[in-house]
Amino acid sequence: MARTIKLNGSDSGTALTSAAVNTLIQNNSEFVLDKRYSFTSPPSNPFTVIPTVDFDNVASYMIVGRGLASTGSHAYRHVYFDSTSGNYGYNGYRGNSFSQGNQSYSSGQVQLSPNSQDTAEYGPNDFTLRIFINESGAPNNGRRHCSMQYSNQQPTNGYYQYKVDNYLFVNASQEWSSIGIGQSNSFVMSSYVTTPSFTVYKQLRAPAS
Repeated sequence: MARTIKLNGSDSGTALTSAAVNTLIQNNSEFVLDKRYSFTSPPSNPFTVIPTVDFDNVASYMIVGRGLASTGSHAYRHVYFDSTSGNYGYNGYRGNSFSQGNQSYSSGQVQLSPNSQDTAEYGPNDFTLRIFINESGAPNNGRRHCSMQYSNQQPTNGYYQYKVDNYLFVNASQEWSSIGIGQSNSFVMSSYVTTPSFTVYKQLRAPAS
């Protein structure tokens, strides 16, 4: 049986406005849906999923991808931070093997799995990428830095692709304000997912007490 919950704005019984209800939900939710991109044809590579990063109000973004495969048998998935250059460290697992290292990058392109191709021609190619960001006024050029947690899913029917769980720390040499997703060859539509998509969630910073 469905239940109706009445939200009052004060002891006098004044109903909350829609804006107040949205604020209440967002302030008490771990993640809030930010935007969703659904595709009927392959998107551009790279594709900008967050055009303007909200450094001061968002603590982290989570990007969930589904249904975009690669034109070749395998590809490397990338995240883009504008056109910056810099370096990043990573550690994690490819299959059952642990690996770690440091890489330089340019043109904004950070490889999420430097030690293994992580997309495949077949299968749903699902992945989750969480990006932790700093406030715009963070000391020591903190706005340029971020840490990431990345996980992909192996394709169905035994097609080759390593399962990857990586943690990364990015040190950009310039400030950046947008985030994109791409790969080392063109996107194609997977036959395993009805509507390929990128979905972006955001975790808001706690309100000042």
